[in-house]
Parts: sequence; structure tokens; C-alpha cells
Amino acid sequence: MQIENCLLYALKFWSLNPEYKIYYNGDHVINATYDVGYNYSGFIYIRLEEYGYEYIVNSFKEVLDDYHLALLNLYFKKGKDDNKTNIN
Repeated sequence: MQIENCLLYALKFWSLNPEYKIYYNGDHVINATYDVGYNYSGFIYIRLEEYGYEYIVNSFKEVLDDYHLALLNLYFKKGKDDNKTNIN
């Protein structure tokens, strides 16, 4: 049985549960509905977006297939859309 990479799992989980955000600590990826902050279970996790798209793609290029890359693109697009403000 092959163990799935944590980013791939987190992306699929997010696609089914978009209220979750994705957090990374440089070694492991988790999903959470709340801001886990900078110290979760003794590890420093920050939002995936704070690492930047290029960094994440380069860090996970060996495991990202077309499907998961498309999910990553959607995740970053949604994050960008969530941060937009409308000025009337």
C-alpha cells in the first residue's frame, strides 16, 4: 500500500471541504478550519499561500500530477479571491 503525500491529501480534502485552509511547516501539510497560528502541536505551521505558489510547486514538483496541480491552482486562486476587497 502506497502512502499518499500529505499535500496531495490536503488538496483533495480541501476540494471536498473548501471551508478548510491548508497549512505547511516545511515538512508536513495539514488542513484546519481555524488559524492554527505559529505553534500547533509544537510545530510552526503557516498558510500555504504565505510560502507562495512557485515555492510550493518547486517543493512538491516530484509528486504533483496534473490533477493535483489543478487543485493547487484553484486553491491559490480562491485564496486570492478571498483577499480581494471591493471598493464602491
